[in-house]
Amino acid sequence: MYNTSKEILYGTSSTNHYSYQMVLAELIKADIKAINTELDNRIDTIENNLNNKIDNKI
Repeated sequence: MYNTSKEILYGTSSTNHYSYQMVLAELIKADIKAINTELDNRIDTIENNLNNKIDNKI
């Protein structure tokens, strides 16, 4: 039996419920990693800018 897209989308099919949740979890984890990487890069930029300003004042 084939699952409808609605069953897959909303996880109502018993055969696809867990696989859908796992795919969604992986997508969320990837988004979080990307956000964390972006934030880390922004923090590094701010730190570098502050260090440069401090070095220029000395």
